[in-house]
Amino acid sequence: MFAGWITFSGVEADGGTRASIQILIRTNDPLYELGWPVLRKGEDVFWAATLRNLAAHHGVHDAPVESTTTCVDRRRLWHNWRNVRHNAGIRSFLHLLTTPFRALRHR
Repeated sequence: MFAGWITFSGVEADGGTRASIQILIRTNDPLYELGWPVLRKGEDVFWAATLRNLAAHHGVHDAPVESTTTCVDRRRLWHNWRNVRHNAGIRSFLHLLTTPFRALRHR
């Protein structure tokens, strides 16, 4: 779905430790690009939960999580439209549709 870098870091500040995750990602085909406004919310929820779980593992419960989003490049990469053939969502859907035929083939 995405390509990019995820950087984890921790720093001591204000008498405690502050953990952070910096994510720089880009979608890999136009279908995921169109769905990015919805997919982004899921990504934000996932990484906030990751930070809360990290804090809980170290004994800090209900740790506040701050989030900021910066768009580095608003351009859409439509020249990657051929990557749709590698789209996992489409391939999974086609695999599901062909299940009955595959079962008949194995008989």
